[in-house]
Amino acid sequence: MRISRHQMFMEMARVAARRSTCPRLNVGAMLITPDLQVFMGYNGALPGESHCTDVGCLMERGSCKRTRHAEVNAIKRAGKKLVIGSTLYVTNSPCGDCVDAIIECGMIQTVYFENEYRSIDPLHLFASHGITALRLVPNGCIMNLAGERIET
Repeated sequence: MRISRHQMFMEMARVAARRSTCPRLNVGAMLITPDLQVFMGYNGALPGESHCTDVGCLMERGSCKRTRHAEVNAIKRAGKKLVIGSTLYVTNSPCGDCVDAIIECGMIQTVYFENEYRSIDPLHLFASHGITALRLVPNGCIMNLAGERIET
């Protein structure tokens, strides 16, 4: 059976997550522009810096500071090619810092996530900025933050 375009991009995000270099959590992100330019991100050290998998995590207040998150890496890779109306697919729901980065970039219209990371509470900030957050489950069902099915 043919998978949906949403499922395809989420599968691509899962593959990107396998490149993650922080053993605490492997996260992948795919940022898609309306004209289907694709930008990948995964959590890992900044270019030229040591990776957690090589030297260990740099923990501060329960979070690894050696790692830049997948969402931010995808946004950075897109750079000036990122346009209004872009869509982000991420394997785990964005943390509060990533929610802020997504809002600040001003170009992302919809965020699809597969797994909940700690809490989806930060995602509620998106609504006041015109960003829609949706959960995409592996069978292709799309749900809003209240857990209501909105698409199959």
